[in-house]
Amino acid sequence: MPQRVLTTSVNTGFVKNISLLSGLSEVEKEELLGHGNVYSYRRKESLFRQGDHVGHFYVICSGMVKLYHKTHDGAEVTTDICIAGDTICTTDIFTSFNTHPTSAVIVHDATIMEFPAEWLVGAAERHSSVSYSLLKTVSRHSRMATVDAANWMAMLPEQRIACFLKKTCVSQGFSPDGFNLPYRKGLIASLIGMRQETLSRALLKLKDIGITIMNKHVALHDLESIDKKVCKQCPGAEGCFARKALMTKPPDE
Repeated sequence: MPQRVLTTSVNTGFVKNISLLSGLSEVEKEELLGHGNVYSYRRKESLFRQGDHVGHFYVICSGMVKLYHKTHDGAEVTTDICIAGDTICTTDIFTSFNTHPTSAVIVHDATIMEFPAEWLVGAAERHSSVSYSLLKTVSRHSRMATVDAANWMAMLPEQRIACFLKKTCVSQGFSPDGFNLPYRKGLIASLIGMRQETLSRALLKLKDIGITIMNKHVALHDLESIDKKVCKQCPGAEGCFARKALMTKPPDE
């Protein structure tokens, strides 16, 4: 279980301005805040685990949280990286199984406000604006999954590798200034649907994009160049968790 700590030293006023609550009155927003509690979490602590009962939804006040799920063969697949202002589990509450489809782990020390699921269910029944916001979230996530699959096929080999390295850096909590690859290159080729000889040739082109690799050591030394030559060429850039995380200044650790 997470070793969370209840805290009262965080300004939670910004929570009233998240898009989910945009159609509510100030009185209703204040009512919601009255049902919430703020907890602090340390890096690597779990917020919840895949298969747990969904009892709350969350708003991140600071820090970073990784969402991931385990496949049948035990592989870990990152589905999102959430930062300050993002909400978590607002749609999971309404699934028929009422269990978390993903796990959530803290990437950077975080403060998170949690609210009972019952409040959101009631708000969706009473307010069309809340229902509409939830539907937009579901639609966006569904579209991004489709776009991600198409993007892999449209990318050049070096762009595909760069995208993979960015997502690995963020999902594993590494520093873009330098980290050691946690995978063998043969596995990377398999994961991104590429022949190993194609990967070896494409690795030589990464320096021009803004990435250097020496043996297993990787450095994303020019994030602006990577963003221009990889991310901005991708239709799914706006919703990419790795781009969002790397282009957001991380907190001092």
